[in-house]
Amino acid sequence: MKFSLAFVLIALFAVITISQALPRPEETAASNNDGTSVNTKIEIELTKEQALVVEAMGRKLSSSL
Repeated sequence: MKFSLAFVLIALFAVITISQALPRPEETAASNNDGTSVNTKIEIELTKEQALVVEAMGRKLSSSL
């Protein structure tokens, strides 16, 4: 009896924590049906200087592998 209130409060805390961590069905359904796919392409515009920096970074990465 002494620890029953503490046990009930801990169990309640655990249930609330787990229920908050689970994904909501409406969020899952919305993310699956929004028309996006894994193969989404993103296009960005770079200046010549930025393109040279990105290209140099790619060369450094490929040479270190």
